[in-house]
Amino acid sequence: MNDSFKPGRPWLNTDSTRIQAHGASIFVENGTYFWYDENNEQTTPGSDNWHWGARAYSSSDLYTWEDLGLIIPPVPDDPSSPLHPAQKMDSPHIILNEATNKYIAWLKVMGEGSHDTQASTVLTADSLLGPYEIRREHGDRRLRMASYSLRWRPAAHRPARRMAH
Repeated sequence: MNDSFKPGRPWLNTDSTRIQAHGASIFVENGTYFWYDENNEQTTPGSDNWHWGARAYSSSDLYTWEDLGLIIPPVPDDPSSPLHPAQKMDSPHIILNEATNKYIAWLKVMGEGSHDTQASTVLTADSLLGPYEIRREHGDRRLRMASYSLRWRPAAHRPARRMAH
């Protein structure tokens, strides 16, 4: 059990294994923190794996994290899938669509070489922890986006729209 942050040391979960959430996104729901992101546990030199899906952890205190497993698993049998381990999937971002009560995940998939082309994939799920289903893939585009953040303001906190006369 952790009771403080320890910069420079590997951060271990409640199973005493290294946390695998490269990029680190936090989602707060019902007083619980969920830390999720790209899972790199299978990305050893020479493996040709860029990622091994997305993994999530939960915590009530931000110090102690329980491994919840893969929330977006890799698709190792389909090299054309954005979830194939050799695809350069990066930075999953998740929001809750309050109108549909669905969780929406955006994934960035970078192209080869200098990453001039990037694609995005949209997935949905009924639970933050999945299972997620691919809804839309946006093919090679010159998006040139770096890591990005999604900011969602619930309808109750959004300013009223002004209509032009």
